[in-house]
Amino acid sequence: MNSLVRIFLLGAALSGLAHAATIYSRGLPSSTNANSGTPATRSNEAWLTGFTDPNNGNYTLAGDDFTFGSNGTINSITVFEVANNNIGDGAAADPASEFASISLYEGPIASPLTFLSSSYTAVQNVYQPGASTFVDQNGFDYAIYALTFGGLSLPVTAGTEYGFALDATANAGACQFSPFGDPCVLALHGSNAGLSGTPQQGSDDQFRYFTLGGVGPVATFENFCDVVCQQGSIPGAAPTDINILISGTLTTPEPATWGTLAAGLAGLLLFARKRG
Repeated sequence: MNSLVRIFLLGAALSGLAHAATIYSRGLPSSTNANSGTPATRSNEAWLTGFTDPNNGNYTLAGDDFTFGSNGTINSITVFEVANNNIGDGAAADPASEFASISLYEGPIASPLTFLSSSYTAVQNVYQPGASTFVDQNGFDYAIYALTFGGLSLPVTAGTEYGFALDATANAGACQFSPFGDPCVLALHGSNAGLSGTPQQGSDDQFRYFTLGGVGPVATFENFCDVVCQQGSIPGAAPTDINILISGTLTTPEPATWGTLAAGLAGLLLFARKRG
């Protein structure tokens, strides 16, 4: 086999490996605009999921969406939650203390989302730089936890829009000292793309609500929570997306990758001609 062809094929193989690890990044914002006293300049918010919507009586889940430019496989999905028990009140605030279970739903937006997993690991996170925690508009300080649902092996198709949503079952009495009262409520972390100071892949400053019900159960797309919805909850708030990190492998090199390989091969051919 020609040595140039070998080099090209090796580059093609390595291009697939380059897409391993984090393949979708819409993580926590930096501390620059987090916890701002003005709602319109705050990069961070917390949105409830798993509640009965008073407007329509539906049991509603909060979530969002993501799309890949290449085919691949998802190994894990990480979302972030803001604790109920504030720091300093003496009550345990980790997810396992506040909730008996936390469930992840996922699937193509065009179809109802299906239950995916209730097995997760929780790690406390902070905004960087400065290692600050979530402070609400009333001055209460809360821990942030990254909830990682692993071992998924989910195939994804380029250009398909996928959705995710979370539900939770509270531990009775676990939030009796919380400013929000008992039972505990799961709050998903969201951030404003323009204020975040960190990569916010796929952001459109709106998240999604889903109705949980049916056989399975399944979560069906209900509506978007856009700037009107969000500012109705917090007057003047900067609109946000739900934060998410996805790890896995994208198996089909994107067009830019093939362009890089083609340019490299052309350079090698030119080098070979000069050597000859």
